[in-house]
Amino acid sequence: MTDPVRLLSGSRNVDIWLPEDDFDGSRPLLLMHDGQNIFKDEWAGFGHSWRVREAVESLRALGRPLPVVVGVWNSGFTRAAEYVPQDVFEANPSEAYGFLGEQQFAPLLGNAYQAELIERVIPMAKELADISADRRAVAVCGSSMGGLASLYALAQYPETYGTALSLSTHWMASTSRNWRNLVAQLPTPDQGHRIWMDHGTDFIDAEYGPKQDIVNVELARAGWAWPQIESRVYIGTGHSENVWSQRLPEILRWWLEGMEN
Repeated sequence: MTDPVRLLSGSRNVDIWLPEDDFDGSRPLLLMHDGQNIFKDEWAGFGHSWRVREAVESLRALGRPLPVVVGVWNSGFTRAAEYVPQDVFEANPSEAYGFLGEQQFAPLLGNAYQAELIERVIPMAKELADISADRRAVAVCGSSMGGLASLYALAQYPETYGTALSLSTHWMASTSRNWRNLVAQLPTPDQGHRIWMDHGTDFIDAEYGPKQDIVNVELARAGWAWPQIESRVYIGTGHSENVWSQRLPEILRWWLEGMEN
């Protein structure tokens, strides 16, 4: 299995992987946060990757074009500041920081990060591969704070992204009121976007359920419903690349099979 091509966006590593096959048309695009953790165990910060190449390859039986995968590395200490939904936090700063602490978010860099993805990273992928112009074929994916970044990407750039895939979304970073405000910033469901959210029941994921329930209610009030939205609970799983890698094939199948809906 080939390694991804490594490019630079400023000082940030960006890894781009193309499936190995004879398909010569336009492909879907899967953009993933925490890019150092998605391809290879030896690159991953905690010794286990999402094994995204294997997940993509497992879906060949679908008979659909497989996606180009873009792994955008996080920036280390400023990761939290880049992954926050900046407009939401700035509108209600007194409730914005959760247990992580204000110092980890200052200055807020969420809007600059999202703009970098649109203005620099996605054009890099389009230089290397024929990427579909249909936004339904473009998904943004992340876990924990990266789950928040994925939802915020959909809110900020609904003309680019068709789907947000948010695993173990780190709702503890702020208050329920702020997450209601984030839902209000999402595109209206009649525009055809899709959202996947999930969490486990062990370790920090055990804290996510009550706020995920609130978000689910707010989305329903805004008109979101199955099959445009999926909210799963994975009993007995925690918060790690290991568990996210195990459910990634199912999530990617949901995205790819739902493109035509």
